[in-house]
Amino acid sequence: MAQVIKLLGPQIPMTDADDPGQNAELATKVYITHDPGGGQAHEIILKNGGGDVLGTIHLLNGHDIILDKEPTDYLHTASNTNHVFFGPVAVMG
Repeated sequence: MAQVIKLLGPQIPMTDADDPGQNAELATKVYITHDPGGGQAHEIILKNGGGDVLGTIHLLNGHDIILDKEPTDYLHTASNTNHVFFGPVAVMG
């Protein structure tokens, strides 16, 4: 059975800009998707508000993930892409 989520804001393109503003509206849960036409996997980098790397993950095209983070943590891709999107969500069940 699919996981039920509540959308809390828009899903926007994730860029390679090392920008603390890419925090998904200060969300603690973020839905990240890599569109199926996006070719290769892309590395997603999670950083805290101070810019320290907390972790990385490679997201394959056509896949998605819900990531738990602190409100001031932010995300960016390791390389420029137009195929990775993210937005704030709440997990309902």
